Amino acid sequence: MKSISLLLILFLLTGVSCKKEKEITSEPSPLVSSLSSFASIGDTIKFTGDNFPTTAGSLEVYFNSQKADIVSQDSKNIAFIVPLLNTDSCYVFLKDNKGKVIKQEPFKLGPVKIVSTVDKVKSGETLTIYGKNFQRLSNIQVTVNDKAVSEVAVSSTGLSFTMPETIYPGRKPAINVVSGTSNKLSTTTTVADKWVRVAYSPFVFRSLFSAFVYKDEGYVLSYDKEGPDKKALFYKLNPQTYKYTTYEVPVNTTGAVATTESIYYITDNQDIFKFGVDSAREAYVTTLPDASNKNNRFVAIGKNIYAFVGAGLPFTTYLTNALYKFDIGAKTWARMANFPEPTARHTKLTVDSNTLYAIVEYTRFYAYNAENNIWERKSFTINPNTDYVSAFYAQHGRVYSLISPSNGSETIYEYNPLANTWNSLGKLREEPSFNFYGFFIGNKHFIGGHKHDPSSTELFESDASYLFPNSSK
Repeated sequence: MKSISLLLILFLLTGVSCKKEKEITSEPSPLVSSLSSFASIGDTIKFTGDNFPTTAGSLEVYFNSQKADIVSQDSKNIAFIVPLLNTDSCYVFLKDNKGKVIKQEPFKLGPVKIVSTVDKVKSGETLTIYGKNFQRLSNIQVTVNDKAVSEVAVSSTGLSFTMPETIYPGRKPAINVVSGTSNKLSTTTTVADKWVRVAYSPFVFRSLFSAFVYKDEGYVLSYDKEGPDKKALFYKLNPQTYKYTTYEVPVNTTGAVATTESIYYITDNQDIFKFGVDSAREAYVTTLPDASNKNNRFVAIGKNIYAFVGAGLPFTTYLTNALYKFDIGAKTWARMANFPEPTARHTKLTVDSNTLYAIVEYTRFYAYNAENNIWERKSFTINPNTDYVSAFYAQHGRVYSLISPSNGSETIYEYNPLANTWNSLGKLREEPSFNFYGFFIGNKHFIGGHKHDPSSTELFESDASYLFPNSSK
Protein backbone atom coordinates (compact mmCIF):
# COMPACT_ATOMS: atom_id res chain seq x y z
CA MET A 1 0.00 0.00 0.00
CA LYS A 2 2.87 2.28 0.89
CA SER A 3 4.54 1.51 -2.48
CA ILE A 4 1.37 2.38 -4.37
CA SER A 5 1.20 5.75 -2.58
CA LEU A 6 4.79 6.56 -3.47
CA LEU A 7 4.22 5.73 -7.14
CA LEU A 8 1.12 7.90 -7.17
CA ILE A 9 3.01 10.84 -5.70
CA LEU A 10 5.86 10.38 -8.21
CA PHE A 11 3.40 10.28 -11.10
CA LEU A 12 1.73 13.49 -9.97
CA LEU A 13 5.07 15.27 -9.59
CA THR A 14 6.18 14.16 -13.06
CA GLY A 15 2.99 15.46 -14.64
CA VAL A 16 3.33 18.81 -12.96
CA SER A 17 6.95 19.04 -14.07
CA CYS A 18 6.09 18.31 -17.73
CA LYS A 19 3.28 20.81 -17.69
CA LYS A 20 5.57 23.53 -16.38
CA GLU A 21 8.24 22.65 -19.00
CA LYS A 22 5.65 22.89 -21.79
CA GLU A 23 4.51 26.32 -20.60
CA ILE A 24 8.11 27.62 -20.48
CA THR A 25 9.13 26.53 -24.03
CA SER A 26 6.05 27.78 -25.95
CA GLU A 27 6.67 31.05 -27.93
CA PRO A 28 4.28 33.99 -27.58
CA SER A 29 2.33 35.04 -30.66
CA PRO A 30 3.58 38.11 -32.65
CA LEU A 31 1.73 41.30 -31.84
CA VAL A 32 1.47 43.87 -34.67
CA SER A 33 0.84 47.43 -33.57
CA SER A 34 1.25 49.47 -36.78
CA LEU A 35 2.26 49.60 -40.46
CA SER A 36 3.51 52.53 -42.52
CA SER A 37 0.44 52.60 -44.71
CA PHE A 38 1.45 55.38 -47.11
CA ALA A 39 4.69 55.13 -49.14
CA SER A 40 6.26 55.02 -52.59
CA ILE A 41 7.77 52.34 -54.80
CA GLY A 42 11.25 51.49 -53.56
CA ASP A 43 10.66 52.91 -50.06
CA THR A 44 11.48 50.82 -47.01
CA ILE A 45 8.54 50.52 -44.62
CA LYS A 46 7.92 48.24 -41.63
CA PHE A 47 5.54 46.42 -39.35
CA THR A 48 6.14 47.37 -35.74
CA GLY A 49 5.05 45.38 -32.72
CA ASP A 50 6.38 42.74 -30.35
CA ASN A 51 7.31 39.07 -30.22
CA PHE A 52 8.37 38.84 -33.87
CA PRO A 53 10.53 35.79 -34.57
CA THR A 54 14.10 36.80 -35.43
CA THR A 55 15.05 33.79 -37.54
CA ALA A 56 15.57 34.65 -41.24
CA GLY A 57 12.84 33.12 -43.39
CA SER A 58 10.37 32.74 -40.53
CA LEU A 59 8.16 35.55 -41.85
CA GLU A 60 6.98 36.70 -45.30
CA VAL A 61 5.37 39.93 -46.51
CA TYR A 62 3.00 40.25 -49.47
CA PHE A 63 1.32 43.20 -51.22
CA ASN A 64 -1.84 41.33 -52.25
CA SER A 65 -0.15 38.36 -53.92
CA GLN A 66 3.15 40.14 -54.71
CA LYS A 67 6.00 39.18 -52.40
CA ALA A 68 8.20 41.93 -50.90
CA ASP A 69 11.87 41.73 -49.97
CA ILE A 70 12.49 41.79 -46.20
CA VAL A 71 15.64 43.82 -45.47
CA SER A 72 15.80 43.52 -41.67
CA GLN A 73 14.02 41.58 -38.90
CA ASP A 74 14.12 41.73 -35.10
CA SER A 75 11.66 41.11 -32.30
CA LYS A 76 9.99 44.53 -32.67
CA ASN A 77 10.37 45.45 -36.38
CA ILE A 78 9.98 43.81 -39.78
CA ALA A 79 11.38 46.15 -42.52
CA PHE A 80 10.69 45.51 -46.20
CA ILE A 81 10.73 47.29 -49.59
CA VAL A 82 7.61 48.43 -51.44
CA PRO A 83 7.75 46.57 -54.80
CA LEU A 84 6.65 47.84 -58.20
CA LEU A 85 2.88 47.62 -57.85
CA ASN A 86 0.27 47.43 -60.57
CA THR A 87 -2.32 49.13 -58.39
CA ASP A 88 -2.54 52.28 -56.28
CA SER A 89 -4.10 50.54 -53.23
CA CYS A 90 -3.96 47.03 -51.82
CA TYR A 91 -3.52 45.01 -48.62
CA VAL A 92 -0.20 44.12 -47.01
CA PHE A 93 -0.09 40.64 -45.46
CA LEU A 94 2.36 39.51 -42.79
CA LYS A 95 2.56 35.69 -42.87
CA ASP A 96 4.57 32.99 -41.21
CA ASN A 97 6.61 30.63 -43.33
CA LYS A 98 3.67 28.20 -43.51
CA GLY A 99 1.42 30.78 -45.13
CA LYS A 100 -0.65 31.62 -42.05
CA VAL A 101 -1.74 35.25 -42.02
CA ILE A 102 -0.54 37.01 -38.88
CA LYS A 103 -1.77 40.47 -39.85
CA GLN A 104 -3.24 42.30 -42.82
CA GLU A 105 -3.34 46.06 -43.22
CA PRO A 106 -4.61 48.39 -45.98
CA PHE A 107 -1.94 50.20 -48.00
CA LYS A 108 -2.08 53.13 -50.43
CA LEU A 109 0.71 54.06 -52.84
CA GLY A 110 1.86 57.67 -52.62
CA PRO A 111 1.40 60.08 -55.55
CA VAL A 112 3.79 60.49 -58.45
CA LYS A 113 5.88 63.54 -57.58
CA ILE A 114 9.14 65.33 -58.30
CA VAL A 115 11.45 65.48 -55.31
CA SER A 116 14.38 67.38 -56.81
CA THR A 117 16.06 68.36 -60.07
CA VAL A 118 19.76 68.89 -60.69
CA ASP A 119 20.48 72.62 -60.33
CA LYS A 120 22.57 72.94 -63.49
CA VAL A 121 23.12 70.87 -66.60
CA LYS A 122 24.95 71.58 -69.85
CA SER A 123 23.12 71.31 -73.14
CA GLY A 124 23.77 67.91 -74.68
CA GLU A 125 24.31 66.27 -71.28
CA THR A 126 22.05 64.08 -69.15
CA LEU A 127 19.58 65.71 -66.78
CA THR A 128 18.10 63.61 -63.96
CA ILE A 129 14.80 64.48 -62.29
CA TYR A 130 14.54 62.68 -58.96
CA GLY A 131 11.08 61.66 -57.85
CA LYS A 132 8.66 59.08 -56.51
CA ASN A 133 6.59 56.43 -58.30
CA PHE A 134 7.55 57.39 -61.86
CA GLN A 135 7.46 53.68 -62.64
CA ARG A 136 3.70 53.74 -62.14
CA LEU A 137 3.31 56.04 -65.14
CA SER A 138 2.82 54.77 -68.66
CA ASN A 139 3.57 56.51 -71.95
CA ILE A 140 5.75 59.13 -70.27
CA GLN A 141 6.57 62.15 -72.39
CA VAL A 142 9.02 64.88 -71.37
CA THR A 143 8.94 68.30 -73.00
CA VAL A 144 11.52 71.08 -72.74
CA ASN A 145 10.03 74.43 -73.67
CA ASP A 146 7.11 72.51 -75.22
CA LYS A 147 9.38 70.42 -77.45
CA ALA A 148 9.32 66.66 -76.87
CA VAL A 149 12.48 64.81 -75.78
CA SER A 150 13.02 61.68 -77.85
CA GLU A 151 14.44 59.27 -75.25
CA VAL A 152 13.56 59.12 -71.55
CA ALA A 153 15.01 56.57 -69.11
CA VAL A 154 12.82 55.75 -66.09
CA SER A 155 14.20 54.23 -62.88
CA SER A 156 13.08 53.70 -59.29
CA THR A 157 14.56 57.07 -58.29
CA GLY A 158 13.37 59.24 -61.18
CA LEU A 159 13.90 59.77 -64.89
CA SER A 160 16.74 60.97 -67.12
CA PHE A 161 17.02 62.53 -70.57
CA THR A 162 19.44 64.59 -72.66
CA MET A 163 19.09 68.36 -72.46
CA PRO A 164 18.59 69.58 -76.06
CA GLU A 165 21.51 71.41 -77.68
CA THR A 166 19.10 74.15 -78.75
CA ILE A 167 18.75 75.48 -75.19
CA TYR A 168 21.21 78.36 -74.69
CA PRO A 169 23.37 78.60 -71.55
CA GLY A 170 21.88 80.63 -68.73
CA ARG A 171 18.29 79.76 -69.64
CA LYS A 172 15.75 78.12 -67.31
CA PRO A 173 13.63 76.00 -69.65
CA ALA A 174 10.15 74.78 -68.68
CA ILE A 175 10.32 71.01 -68.21
CA ASN A 176 7.07 69.01 -68.11
CA VAL A 177 6.58 65.32 -67.40
CA VAL A 178 3.29 64.11 -68.87
CA SER A 179 1.56 60.72 -68.68
CA GLY A 180 -1.86 60.29 -70.27
CA THR A 181 -4.26 63.17 -69.74
CA SER A 182 -4.34 63.51 -65.97
CA ASN A 183 -0.71 63.38 -64.81
CA LYS A 184 1.43 66.47 -65.43
CA LEU A 185 4.47 67.46 -63.38
CA SER A 186 6.60 70.55 -63.94
CA THR A 187 10.12 71.57 -62.97
CA THR A 188 13.08 73.52 -64.33
CA THR A 189 16.85 73.77 -64.14
CA THR A 190 19.55 76.16 -65.29
CA VAL A 191 21.39 75.27 -68.47
CA ALA A 192 25.04 75.76 -67.59
CA ASP A 193 27.80 77.06 -69.80
CA LYS A 194 29.98 74.38 -71.31
CA TRP A 195 32.54 77.14 -71.60
CA VAL A 196 33.39 79.07 -68.45
CA ARG A 197 35.23 82.38 -68.48
CA VAL A 198 38.14 81.78 -66.11
CA ALA A 199 40.14 84.98 -66.57
CA TYR A 200 40.51 88.32 -68.22
CA SER A 201 44.03 88.15 -69.61
CA PRO A 202 46.46 90.78 -68.27
CA PHE A 203 47.49 91.86 -71.77
CA VAL A 204 46.02 93.53 -74.81
CA PHE A 205 46.86 92.28 -78.27
CA ARG A 206 45.92 94.00 -81.47
CA SER A 207 47.15 91.24 -83.79
CA LEU A 208 47.29 87.54 -82.99
CA PHE A 209 49.92 85.63 -84.93
CA SER A 210 50.30 82.18 -83.37
CA ALA A 211 49.08 79.96 -80.55
CA PHE A 212 50.38 76.49 -79.70
CA VAL A 213 51.29 74.07 -76.92
CA TYR A 214 54.90 73.21 -76.17
CA LYS A 215 55.80 70.72 -73.41
CA ASP A 216 52.35 71.02 -71.81
CA GLU A 217 52.43 74.81 -71.71
CA GLY A 218 50.33 77.12 -73.86
CA TYR A 219 51.98 79.94 -75.83
CA VAL A 220 50.39 82.89 -77.58
CA LEU A 221 52.38 85.21 -79.89
CA SER A 222 50.89 88.68 -80.19
CA TYR A 223 51.96 92.02 -81.58
CA ASP A 224 50.66 95.35 -80.33
CA LYS A 225 51.39 97.58 -83.29
CA GLU A 226 49.14 100.40 -82.08
CA GLY A 227 50.40 100.77 -78.51
CA PRO A 228 52.91 103.40 -77.37
CA ASP A 229 55.59 100.71 -77.07
CA LYS A 230 55.32 98.55 -80.15
CA LYS A 231 56.20 95.01 -79.07
CA ALA A 232 55.96 91.42 -80.16
CA LEU A 233 55.50 89.15 -77.16
CA PHE A 234 55.10 85.51 -76.21
CA TYR A 235 52.56 84.89 -73.44
CA LYS A 236 52.95 81.54 -71.65
CA LEU A 237 49.81 80.35 -69.84
CA ASN A 238 49.82 78.61 -66.47
CA PRO A 239 46.72 76.36 -66.70
CA GLN A 240 46.26 76.21 -62.92
CA THR A 241 46.47 79.91 -62.01
CA TYR A 242 45.42 81.28 -65.44
CA LYS A 243 48.36 83.68 -65.25
CA TYR A 244 50.66 84.55 -68.15
CA THR A 245 54.45 84.87 -68.23
CA THR A 246 55.73 87.33 -70.85
CA TYR A 247 58.73 86.96 -73.17
CA GLU A 248 59.67 89.67 -75.64
CA VAL A 249 60.81 88.83 -79.18
CA PRO A 250 61.92 91.15 -82.01
CA VAL A 251 59.26 93.65 -82.98
CA ASN A 252 59.23 92.43 -86.59
CA THR A 253 58.18 88.91 -85.55
CA THR A 254 55.17 87.75 -87.54
CA GLY A 255 54.76 84.07 -86.64
CA ALA A 256 55.90 81.20 -84.46
CA VAL A 257 55.76 77.40 -84.40
CA ALA A 258 56.69 74.64 -81.96
CA THR A 259 58.28 71.42 -83.15
CA THR A 260 58.60 68.44 -80.83
CA GLU A 261 61.99 69.79 -79.72
CA SER A 262 61.97 73.61 -79.84
CA ILE A 263 60.04 76.83 -80.41
CA TYR A 264 60.83 78.95 -83.47
CA TYR A 265 59.69 82.42 -84.49
CA ILE A 266 59.61 83.98 -87.96
CA THR A 267 60.31 87.62 -88.83
CA ASP A 268 58.84 89.70 -91.63
CA ASN A 269 61.99 88.98 -93.68
CA GLN A 270 61.03 85.27 -93.53
CA ASP A 271 64.03 84.55 -91.30
CA ILE A 272 63.52 81.74 -88.78
CA PHE A 273 65.06 81.92 -85.30
CA LYS A 274 65.15 79.41 -82.49
CA PHE A 275 63.52 80.68 -79.30
CA GLY A 276 64.87 79.65 -75.92
CA VAL A 277 63.02 80.49 -72.73
CA ASP A 278 66.09 79.91 -70.57
CA SER A 279 68.83 80.38 -73.16
CA ALA A 280 69.72 82.64 -76.07
CA ARG A 281 66.53 83.69 -77.84
CA GLU A 282 67.94 84.76 -81.16
CA ALA A 283 69.70 81.80 -82.74
CA TYR A 284 69.32 82.22 -86.50
CA VAL A 285 68.30 79.00 -88.28
CA THR A 286 67.33 79.65 -91.91
CA THR A 287 65.39 81.83 -94.37
CA LEU A 288 62.41 80.79 -96.48
CA PRO A 289 63.53 80.29 -100.12
CA ASP A 290 60.65 82.40 -101.45
CA ALA A 291 61.41 85.31 -99.14
CA SER A 292 59.96 87.86 -101.56
CA ASN A 293 56.50 86.78 -100.46
CA LYS A 294 55.90 88.27 -97.03
CA ASN A 295 52.47 86.75 -96.38
CA ASN A 296 53.00 83.12 -95.52
CA ARG A 297 51.78 80.67 -92.92
CA PHE A 298 54.19 78.49 -90.94
CA VAL A 299 53.43 75.27 -89.05
CA ALA A 300 55.46 72.46 -87.48
CA ILE A 301 54.96 68.77 -88.15
CA GLY A 302 57.03 66.58 -85.87
CA LYS A 303 60.62 67.89 -85.88
CA ASN A 304 60.24 69.89 -89.12
CA ILE A 305 58.89 73.30 -90.17
CA TYR A 306 56.49 73.78 -93.08
CA ALA A 307 55.80 77.04 -94.92
CA PHE A 308 52.58 77.61 -96.86
CA VAL A 309 53.61 80.36 -99.31
CA GLY A 310 50.96 82.95 -100.13
CA ALA A 311 48.44 81.56 -97.64
CA GLY A 312 48.38 84.78 -95.66
CA LEU A 313 47.27 87.03 -98.51
CA PRO A 314 43.52 87.68 -98.31
CA PHE A 315 43.01 90.26 -101.04
CA THR A 316 45.82 90.16 -103.64
CA THR A 317 46.34 88.02 -106.70
CA TYR A 318 49.89 86.90 -105.84
CA LEU A 319 48.95 83.46 -104.61
CA THR A 320 50.99 80.32 -105.18
CA ASN A 321 49.99 78.27 -102.13
CA ALA A 322 53.19 76.26 -102.56
CA LEU A 323 54.17 74.10 -99.61
CA TYR A 324 57.79 73.97 -98.44
CA LYS A 325 59.35 71.71 -95.83
CA PHE A 326 62.44 72.61 -93.81
CA ASP A 327 64.33 69.62 -92.42
CA ILE A 328 65.85 70.98 -89.23
CA GLY A 329 68.36 68.15 -88.92
CA ALA A 330 69.66 68.45 -92.49
CA LYS A 331 68.99 72.21 -92.62
CA THR A 332 67.53 71.93 -96.11
CA TRP A 333 64.31 73.12 -97.79
CA ALA A 334 62.23 70.94 -100.11
CA ARG A 335 59.20 71.76 -102.25
CA MET A 336 56.21 69.60 -101.33
CA ALA A 337 52.82 68.98 -102.97
CA ASN A 338 51.07 72.19 -103.96
CA PHE A 339 47.76 73.04 -102.37
CA PRO A 340 44.88 71.90 -104.66
CA GLU A 341 43.51 75.46 -105.01
CA PRO A 342 46.34 77.79 -106.11
CA THR A 343 44.16 80.91 -106.05
CA ALA A 344 42.54 80.29 -102.68
CA ARG A 345 42.43 83.10 -100.11
CA HIS A 346 41.78 83.41 -96.38
CA THR A 347 43.62 80.20 -95.52
CA LYS A 348 43.84 79.03 -91.89
CA LEU A 349 46.23 76.21 -90.97
CA THR A 350 46.67 73.85 -88.05
CA VAL A 351 48.52 70.60 -87.36
CA ASP A 352 47.88 67.47 -85.35
CA SER A 353 50.42 64.66 -85.35
CA ASN A 354 51.48 64.13 -89.01
CA THR A 355 48.49 65.89 -90.56
CA LEU A 356 48.24 69.51 -91.70
CA TYR A 357 44.69 70.88 -91.91
CA ALA A 358 43.60 73.91 -93.94
CA ILE A 359 40.34 75.85 -94.09
CA VAL A 360 40.13 77.94 -97.24
CA GLU A 361 37.90 80.98 -97.68
CA TYR A 362 35.98 79.79 -94.60
CA THR A 363 34.15 77.19 -96.68
CA ARG A 364 36.47 74.37 -97.79
CA PHE A 365 38.42 72.00 -95.61
CA TYR A 366 41.55 70.02 -96.60
CA ALA A 367 43.96 67.61 -94.91
CA TYR A 368 47.61 67.11 -95.89
CA ASN A 369 49.33 63.84 -94.95
CA ALA A 370 53.01 64.63 -94.35
CA GLU A 371 54.07 61.00 -94.66
CA ASN A 372 52.43 60.50 -98.08
CA ASN A 373 52.74 64.13 -99.29
CA ILE A 374 49.06 64.10 -100.34
CA TRP A 375 46.24 66.67 -99.98
CA GLU A 376 42.66 65.46 -99.54
CA ARG A 377 39.42 67.42 -99.27
CA LYS A 378 37.28 66.73 -96.18
CA SER A 379 33.76 67.46 -94.98
CA PHE A 380 32.98 70.97 -93.76
CA THR A 381 29.70 72.86 -93.32
CA ILE A 382 29.53 76.62 -93.00
CA ASN A 383 27.43 79.43 -94.42
CA PRO A 384 29.89 81.61 -96.37
CA ASN A 385 27.48 84.53 -96.39
CA THR A 386 27.15 84.84 -92.62
CA ASP A 387 29.77 82.69 -90.85
CA TYR A 388 33.40 83.37 -90.04
CA VAL A 389 36.06 80.97 -88.73
CA SER A 390 37.59 82.92 -85.85
CA ALA A 391 39.71 80.08 -84.42
CA PHE A 392 41.15 76.94 -85.98
CA TYR A 393 43.39 74.44 -84.18
CA ALA A 394 43.95 70.70 -83.67
CA GLN A 395 45.12 68.37 -80.89
CA HIS A 396 44.57 64.83 -79.62
CA GLY A 397 43.32 63.48 -82.94
CA ARG A 398 40.63 66.14 -83.33
CA VAL A 399 40.26 69.45 -85.19
CA TYR A 400 38.45 72.44 -83.70
CA SER A 401 36.83 75.41 -85.38
CA LEU A 402 35.20 78.36 -83.66
CA ILE A 403 32.45 79.63 -85.95
CA SER A 404 31.35 83.25 -85.50
CA PRO A 405 28.12 84.03 -87.36
CA SER A 406 27.44 87.69 -88.07
CA ASN A 407 24.34 87.45 -85.87
CA GLY A 408 26.24 86.14 -82.84
CA SER A 409 25.96 82.81 -80.97
CA GLU A 410 29.55 81.68 -81.42
CA THR A 411 29.85 77.89 -81.45
CA ILE A 412 32.87 75.62 -81.18
CA TYR A 413 32.85 72.54 -83.45
CA GLU A 414 34.92 69.37 -83.19
CA TYR A 415 35.99 67.34 -86.24
CA ASN A 416 36.53 63.60 -85.98
CA PRO A 417 38.88 62.51 -88.81
CA LEU A 418 37.88 58.87 -88.52
CA ALA A 419 34.19 59.63 -89.06
CA ASN A 420 34.80 62.71 -91.26
CA THR A 421 32.10 64.57 -89.28
CA TRP A 422 31.79 67.81 -87.28
CA ASN A 423 29.90 68.00 -83.96
CA SER A 424 29.02 70.98 -81.79
CA LEU A 425 30.73 71.38 -78.40
CA GLY A 426 28.40 74.16 -77.35
CA LYS A 427 28.18 77.91 -77.61
CA LEU A 428 31.06 80.04 -76.37
CA ARG A 429 29.00 83.20 -76.19
CA GLU A 430 26.05 84.86 -77.91
CA GLU A 431 28.01 87.57 -79.68
CA PRO A 432 30.64 87.48 -82.43
CA SER A 433 34.35 87.83 -81.69
CA PHE A 434 37.65 87.62 -83.52
CA ASN A 435 41.35 86.98 -82.94
CA PHE A 436 40.66 83.81 -80.98
CA TYR A 437 43.03 80.93 -80.32
CA GLY A 438 42.59 77.50 -78.75
CA PHE A 439 44.56 74.58 -77.34
CA PHE A 440 44.50 71.80 -74.75
CA ILE A 441 46.66 71.57 -71.65
CA GLY A 442 46.12 68.29 -69.83
CA ASN A 443 42.38 67.67 -69.52
CA LYS A 444 41.54 71.35 -69.98
CA HIS A 445 40.34 72.86 -73.23
CA PHE A 446 41.14 76.59 -73.51
CA ILE A 447 39.86 79.24 -75.89
CA GLY A 448 41.15 82.78 -75.55
CA GLY A 449 40.89 86.04 -77.43
CA HIS A 450 38.92 89.25 -77.43
CA LYS A 451 35.81 90.85 -78.79
CA HIS A 452 35.93 93.75 -81.24
CA ASP A 453 37.13 95.88 -78.34
CA PRO A 454 40.77 94.69 -77.98
CA SER A 455 40.87 95.78 -74.35
CA SER A 456 38.40 93.00 -73.47
CA THR A 457 40.74 90.00 -73.61
CA GLU A 458 39.20 86.82 -72.24
CA LEU A 459 40.10 83.21 -71.51
CA PHE A 460 37.51 80.41 -71.51
CA GLU A 461 37.88 76.86 -70.24
CA SER A 462 35.94 73.63 -70.77
CA ASP A 463 36.40 70.11 -69.45
CA ALA A 464 38.04 67.81 -72.02
CA SER A 465 38.16 64.62 -69.96
CA TYR A 466 35.88 62.89 -72.50
CA LEU A 467 38.94 62.69 -74.76
CA PHE A 468 40.86 60.80 -72.09
CA PRO A 469 38.52 58.07 -70.75
CA ASN A 470 41.37 56.17 -69.09
CA SER A 471 42.95 59.20 -67.46
CA SER A 472 42.94 59.55 -63.67
CA LYS A 473 43.35 63.33 -63.83
